[in-house]
Amino acid sequence: MLELFLFIGIGIFLGIFSGLAPGIHLNTISFLIVAFAIQGDFNLAVLITAMSVSHAFIDFIPNILLGASDNESSMLSTLPGHRMFLQGKALEAVKLSSIGCLLGVIFALLSSAIFVKFAFQISSLLPSIIPFLLLAVLALMVFSEKGFWKKLAAFAIMLLSGFLGLQALSFSSVQNSLLALVTGFFAASSLIWSLKQKTLFVKQEEGEIEIEKKPALLSGFFGSVAGGLTALLPSLGPSEAAFMIRKIAGKIGTRAYLVLLGSISSSNMVFSFF
Repeated sequence: MLELFLFIGIGIFLGIFSGLAPGIHLNTISFLIVAFAIQGDFNLAVLITAMSVSHAFIDFIPNILLGASDNESSMLSTLPGHRMFLQGKALEAVKLSSIGCLLGVIFALLSSAIFVKFAFQISSLLPSIIPFLLLAVLALMVFSEKGFWKKLAAFAIMLLSGFLGLQALSFSSVQNSLLALVTGFFAASSLIWSLKQKTLFVKQEEGEIEIEKKPALLSGFFGSVAGGLTALLPSLGPSEAAFMIRKIAGKIGTRAYLVLLGSISSSNMVFSFF
């Protein structure tokens, strides 16, 4: 029993580290744990589970507090978390994201039996319909861009990304090529980008959370539904799921959107274990 709690503690610590360290992806640490593990056992599974849960709750902190740029035209300034950071309300944004994570876990656990039954029933159909679903999502993302040239640029980036992934998978002589690809996309690019940016300091206010219970609960519920879909569909992440909900539901308030993102992230993690 003591050994089990030790692995839980180590997992929580690693989840906090991967969540707070910019550019360190959860899958990178999971790969290293599995690669250097002497043998796979229950304790190792507990460690990875604890790490995943703590990472889901902590990951929003650097995204909101450390990702803002002093460039007013920066794309980051248009994101909900960074808008609140620039307004001095980053602490409220972190709280809203944490509430979303908690709601996502609760709704995911309550609906886990339904999810497992649904996933089992459609498991035979998924391989044939996944390509069409992913194409529909990609088409929605491309056509959501404003203007012909932006649509064309989005389509070109999509093709280049697909080609890069195909090439990475075809390198049979290189072990773990996807790990190198993910490291380049997230860790290396984040570090290089941060070196070119000037640090931006904005005085943050400690205040009450300004969101009603009903929008928060609705965002948490729909976030858990989207989290279940991302668990079933490969290549579909929380950001894409939130994008689709925003397009379907229409305009979503900044605070409700942060709750939605937190719910998608945590519920996706919970559903992925089933």
